[in-house]
Amino acid sequence: MNDYGPIEDNDEKAVKYFDKVFFWDGDPEDVYIRRDSRYVISRGIRFSFLPGVLEKLEELYPRDEILGVVVDDPDIVVQAMMKELKDHFGVIDTI
Repeated sequence: MNDYGPIEDNDEKAVKYFDKVFFWDGDPEDVYIRRDSRYVISRGIRFSFLPGVLEKLEELYPRDEILGVVVDDPDIVVQAMMKELKDHFGVIDTI
C-alpha cells in the first residue's frame, strides 16, 4: 500500500484532501501526500470519475509524477481503455 518510510515535517495526511474511502485497504489516517505519493496518485486516478479529483491531484503533484504513475500501473491503463471503449460504443453500465 504505502512506503511506510519516514514522514517529513511538512507532509500532510491524504485524508485532508481525499475521502477516506479512497484508501479502503488500510488505515486512511496513515497515508501521507509526499511519503505515499504513488499510492495516493494511483487511488486518485481510480476515483477520477468524481468531480475535482484530477484537479486536486494536479494541485498536489507535478504533472510528470502523475503521468509516471499512470504509465507504470497497468490497472489504470486498462480502466482508461475500458472507459474509452464504453464511450465510443455507447455502452451503459448495467450494474
